[in-house]
Amino acid sequence: MAFILHDDLSSLAEHPPTSDPAGAASEPPQSLVEYVHGIRRLLLDRRFTPRAVGGEGTATGSGKQARDGAADAASGLTRQIAVGMKEKKVHEVFHFSRFLDELAGALEDGGRRNDTGDGGITHLVDFGAGQNYLGRALASAPINRNVVAVEGRPHNIEGAKRMDITAKLAARTAVLRNKKVFRKGLRGYEDGDLAVSTESLALNDSVESSNDVSANDSGTGDDQDSKHLTGRKRAGERIEATETRTVLETSTGRTVKATTTSISQGIGTVQHVEHRLEDGDLSRVVSQIVDPGLVQDEAPIANLEELQKENGTHGTQENGSLVAVKSIQKQKPNLMVIGLHSCGNLTHHGLKSLILNPEVSAVAIVGCCYNLTTERLTPPTYKLPGLRPESAALGPEAQCGDPEGFPMSERLCNYPLPNGEKGLHLNITTRMMAVQAPQNWGPTDSEDFFTRHFYRALLQRVFLDRGVVGRPSNEDGMIRGYHLGGRSAAGTSSAGATQPIIIGSLRKGCYENFVSYVRGAVAKLVKDPVRGAAFNEKVDVMTDDEIARYETEFLPKKKELSIVWTLMAYSAGLVEAIIVVDRWQWLREQPEVRESWVEPVFDFARSPRNLVVVGLK
Repeated sequence: MAFILHDDLSSLAEHPPTSDPAGAASEPPQSLVEYVHGIRRLLLDRRFTPRAVGGEGTATGSGKQARDGAADAASGLTRQIAVGMKEKKVHEVFHFSRFLDELAGALEDGGRRNDTGDGGITHLVDFGAGQNYLGRALASAPINRNVVAVEGRPHNIEGAKRMDITAKLAARTAVLRNKKVFRKGLRGYEDGDLAVSTESLALNDSVESSNDVSANDSGTGDDQDSKHLTGRKRAGERIEATETRTVLETSTGRTVKATTTSISQGIGTVQHVEHRLEDGDLSRVVSQIVDPGLVQDEAPIANLEELQKENGTHGTQENGSLVAVKSIQKQKPNLMVIGLHSCGNLTHHGLKSLILNPEVSAVAIVGCCYNLTTERLTPPTYKLPGLRPESAALGPEAQCGDPEGFPMSERLCNYPLPNGEKGLHLNITTRMMAVQAPQNWGPTDSEDFFTRHFYRALLQRVFLDRGVVGRPSNEDGMIRGYHLGGRSAAGTSSAGATQPIIIGSLRKGCYENFVSYVRGAVAKLVKDPVRGAAFNEKVDVMTDDEIARYETEFLPKKKELSIVWTLMAYSAGLVEAIIVVDRWQWLREQPEVRESWVEPVFDFARSPRNLVVVGLK
């Protein structure tokens, strides 16, 4: 680890290695020195210089109010905004939000305009917002931006809204209801009477029965919740929040909601839009973007049934797409698409949105999860051909590449290869290794990491010797030129099943020794309804001494495995560089893009996926 990551190789690269009298090499082989030196030369510079931050985010005042609004000394985020975040996420959100605010400000100062002629970024569109950690930081002081959080999973959106309330960026919904009628509705529902909707009762009561609250309600939780309607205090200033729901039905009859949380007194806004991103077309998202100023002038409607009866008071439907009505729709929005660790092809969709949408003027996306990126030039790859699922092996789509996959740029699509072919591609093993960060490995976690892989590989050897699996082979029964008689691939059942043996996570005690590991793994595998009997009959019957002999016999292989894994992980830094450069090169190839670059926005030691790809029209 020290040799490939830290040692000075300049002298070794200039002078060939020598040998001692006994014939053993006292220095590493020249080929290894040249290889490591070459990887170092091609890796991207990941050094991060934090932006100067003054007293932003700190609270004024005294007492509990000041403590609640105080900024974390290590992060700069207030405790309300950092709710739910771990230390790594706090670091990422703080620094990336400052970078985005600075970039948006530079566009405004530089007079960058979109095709509509408007200057200045009106909204930041967060691709795959998840729990909206980044959006809350951008919408809060001192940044105060308008954010459109696009997320395809409804439960993530609901969780983000709850965190908005916890962060005091949105008011709790006060429900004032006639308890007798409400309880009657609950009983009717429990008895199977579906004629009465509990949700509609609560909503109707909040509007129609607000003046019919019994005296027993005073001082209860409902009454306490109603206080949130008059606003919240944070960092010495009064904040009032209004939530407006755009509720309408698609052509399939499914109700969809786009919620805007508008924060007054100069604070930014967050609009949650449910949308599954499968390409860079944001027309459905853009049509739902509302003007925060106009939304605050609209009275929020709580009765969803009445809203639907009014046939789209806050929304209409055009060609199956959700569209906010003109009274609150943002006219000529100027958007910047952003993403914090956008997984796989989601980064590609975000970059392409710059070209496909006239409303988008800039993109700034940090990618991750390269293993989820698909392949453009080749069919999907698997670690061994025999390990692919039956559906992938038989389906015609398995022979086709994904136009949304890697590589994006024409330069890498036509890159000449040593074998005379054109087009650079990265198989699944390569892309999985690209997320490793050996520079952050320490002695303890490295030992644990290699032990886990050694035990899993050794368990596979046990499966092979006990007849649970066969030797690996490709479709022609060949591996490395040797014919294996068509036996099943390692990791698959000898009975013909094509699904690999997946063990999953095990408790920490299972890694104390190989015997404990085998017992813990087999205890899970014997529960398999299809192959459990085979594991029980062939592996579970082994004695502890038989299992322990495997560890003793193959222990020298652990060092070999560790060396190979280390070289793979170190080399994978080059793979990540190729992926990032490909995305940057694609931006350079687009005539609409005026400027593009890549730079680190986090500390690599805290967040290894720290490179943002930026493109400006």
